[in-house]
Amino acid sequence: GELMTPEKLGAQMQQMLDMQGRIMSALLAQQQEISRLSAALATVRISRTQEIAMKEAISARAAQLAREEEMPGCERRIAGAIRRTLRETTGARAIGDLQSSQFDRAMDMVSAWRMSGALRRIRREAEQNG
Repeated sequence: GELMTPEKLGAQMQQMLDMQGRIMSALLAQQQEISRLSAALATVRISRTQEIAMKEAISARAAQLAREEEMPGCERRIAGAIRRTLRETTGARAIGDLQSSQFDRAMDMVSAWRMSGALRRIRREAEQNG
């Protein structure tokens, strides 16, 4: 057997440290990629189908409230108020800009929407504008 000289031992240690460094770099790169992907995933917008479903839900809710509150002809104004609430709560500028992660919560919000202040204001505007 060959004797391990300090030089050979030092070289072997250096090799192990180099390999460890490469492994750490690879792990870090992987971690950064995972972070990048989850950030990208969080900003995925709703699909065209979901957008259509959301718009239909808004119209349906507005029509339902117009009937329940006896405010015929106010459907469009009520739908506008629902969309405004959606924009304020989600930060999305338009329905199509909603993030897919917000879709279910937004749908729940639409089906439960009943802001009496907004409805009173819409009723007043409708009465004033004939």
